[in-house]
Amino acid sequence: MVIALRLGGLALLLGLVTQGLCAAGDICYILGAVSTLIQDRLYFLQGYYSFVTLNGQSIEPTSSLYSVKVDDTFPIERSIPSSLVTSTDIGSAVHVTETDPFNASVPIWSSGDTLYVFGGPSSPTNVLPSYNVTSQTWKDVQVEGGSFNFGNHSYSQAVSTPESGLSFYSGGLAPYTGPSMIRFDASNPAKLSWTNESLGQGSYGVEVPNLVDGTIVYVPAGKAGLLVSFGGYNVSEGINSNSGFPYPSDFSVINVYDIASHTWFAQQASGVTPPTYLCQFCAGVTSSPDNTAFHITIYGGWSLLELTSYETVYILSLPSFTWINATSVSAQSNAEQQVNSTIGRDQQSCQVYNNTQLLVLGGNIRAGHQSLTNGACNQVFAPLRALDLSTYTWQSVFDPAIEYEVPDTIYSVIGGSATGGATKTVPDSGWADTKLAAVMKQRPPTPTTSSTSSSSSSSTATSTSGAKATSAADPSPTGYSNVAKSHTAATAGGVAGGIVALALIALLFWFILRSRKRKSRGNAKAAADWQSDNSKTPFEAEDTHLRELHGDHRPYEVDATQVYELPDKSYQGAELPARGDGEKPKS
Repeated sequence: MVIALRLGGLALLLGLVTQGLCAAGDICYILGAVSTLIQDRLYFLQGYYSFVTLNGQSIEPTSSLYSVKVDDTFPIERSIPSSLVTSTDIGSAVHVTETDPFNASVPIWSSGDTLYVFGGPSSPTNVLPSYNVTSQTWKDVQVEGGSFNFGNHSYSQAVSTPESGLSFYSGGLAPYTGPSMIRFDASNPAKLSWTNESLGQGSYGVEVPNLVDGTIVYVPAGKAGLLVSFGGYNVSEGINSNSGFPYPSDFSVINVYDIASHTWFAQQASGVTPPTYLCQFCAGVTSSPDNTAFHITIYGGWSLLELTSYETVYILSLPSFTWINATSVSAQSNAEQQVNSTIGRDQQSCQVYNNTQLLVLGGNIRAGHQSLTNGACNQVFAPLRALDLSTYTWQSVFDPAIEYEVPDTIYSVIGGSATGGATKTVPDSGWADTKLAAVMKQRPPTPTTSSTSSSSSSSTATSTSGAKATSAADPSPTGYSNVAKSHTAATAGGVAGGIVALALIALLFWFILRSRKRKSRGNAKAAADWQSDNSKTPFEAEDTHLRELHGDHRPYEVDATQVYELPDKSYQGAELPARGDGEKPKS
């Protein structure tokens, strides 16, 4: 398709082909967003978004809070229809600090019907921006216990527990210099409080490494629940002088925090572990129907060692602490991986809906280390995906009625059946601490809500988009067919584009066949087109900007075919960035 792009007018024609599948106002690309589930609605904010326009798409940061209701069926693996999206302008109602999406900053917490934005201020404060989904209002709230809200929280981990009203922050890089772990208590919205939960300050047990770009998730075990942390970089060990990178976190050592006793444990895991240096993945937790085992699924990510992104799917099963590789199963239905085996996705945000599906929001899509989309709308690389955790198959339509069963991918390793009853209940290496063995047998009070979320957050925001979705408090969609009136004209334009697309298919095939005859020259040109400046590593000064979306003024390519012809690797290792943002150092 490089040849096609060199021919006058074809880019416009291909734009019409893509536009025929979506309407103006649809969200077709998301990078750097954070998310949470509240009352069957997926909320997300911060980061960069691409909105479909009548002329192509616009790519810009926004200062809006978005949400999509997930209690009805709707199409996924495509742009998010604007008719399904609610947009609420944050504006100047509260102070949500602008940060860089590549710094993966500003975690969000949720409790009850309220979300809280943590991090950003340059001076310590006890104030947090909050949004109540019932009253649909933003306001700043005071938190007792200290001025902990400041700093960038770059590459940190954050999690909210579903029913207790507790949230936690852990890890990350400088310039944040506050507690390495914070416990935030929002169980009483009228009396918010937080405490320093750093080891030796408010928590006890084993020495816990400061992890960067890993994950922390909530597991409903123990008297009040557990937090499980792993992955990313172990900055507590310093920098490897040979590579210039931090040391990787050891996926065979799992950090477990018992909320009730404020105690950390380090448990040895076995099985097929994820790739070394894997970071920027997302994670979600499911419980077996009999509530005897818990399965932490991680998807995608970036490897600093291999300088590549992944479409891998791994499971950490508890209480046996066994790693299971489910990539070969998920790959059978993964349209992204079927395009090219080197394609991967990182920097995405995930939530588990109703213990059944992993909702994947946004992410940087790469072939190896090179970003493919440059923020352009693309019908293959969707901004919202759903992975059925009972079968590890990717869905084309989100169905909230799916019920969870333990997949044979898991019970073939740990024993039992689809309903639970695992026979492998002890780690291969034995328990690191008998107290942890006892905690794993306990269960917190039974949840009363219909859906739960375990939010792992990281990202950013800036100015308001010029192509917003509806700002109504609740669009109340009755399915994909419910299209907002404000988008009628735009939708008509999309339909017209679809008609034109049919007439252009023959022409498109002609150009594809012609380009294949000149594939060698076309691939060389493609490699040159996609080269750009490498951004800084996360361990340098944190002034990175989203140059691959805004740094040049090339036309955004809306046809996906071109990227499939890219060579898997076109850079020498010495030119690659530690961060892997797909840009060469500027001279």
